[in-house]
Amino acid sequence: MTTDWRTEYHIHKSYRVLLSIMLVEFLMFVISGVSFTSLHGDTFFNFGVDPLYWFFYLSGLPQFILRHQWLCILADVAIIFSAVMLMMRPGKQKWALLLFFLLFIFYLTLTGYLGHRNYQSGFIWVMIPFLFRQPVQRAFAFSFIRYFLLFFYFSAGLIKILNGAFISTAHFSSHLTQQFTPYFLEGNIGFRTSLNVYLIHHPL
Repeated sequence: MTTDWRTEYHIHKSYRVLLSIMLVEFLMFVISGVSFTSLHGDTFFNFGVDPLYWFFYLSGLPQFILRHQWLCILADVAIIFSAVMLMMRPGKQKWALLLFFLLFIFYLTLTGYLGHRNYQSGFIWVMIPFLFRQPVQRAFAFSFIRYFLLFFYFSAGLIKILNGAFISTAHFSSHLTQQFTPYFLEGNIGFRTSLNVYLIHHPL
């Protein structure tokens, strides 16, 4: 009985560390001007070529949220609140479901707004294991996400090495320019944008 309690304690401690990192990342978004509140008033979206995006935007949900400032603020606060509650009670599936739903809406709204797919998809990947109630299922989901991300980053790094991009001083600068063009066009002046402007102009 004692061993089970200690094991569960350490597992929940690991969950809290992971959720804390995710919460800090989201708070950095809010501070740097990338949140529902900062997107308020601009309802233009780039549908892209994925039909799943089409159904989401055709439903009018992201446009409806961004048309109402109080709803944008409420959504941002709800994300922070549900993340804190899940940190306190990592085993509570209802908080995990709520946080996953809110972050999923934020992810699709932001990527459609920027026209840049897969941006900050880590928010979604991190939350998937928390959707499972049983410890065995949750552990399996964590292992699956872990190995998928290892494959994802290993293959990306391997492609860069094979293409010689790792020795190109202008590659990172060029990549940042392409990735953050929507921010520049929208006149975003947050900390995140300022940092990327500095890195773009200082490739070495």
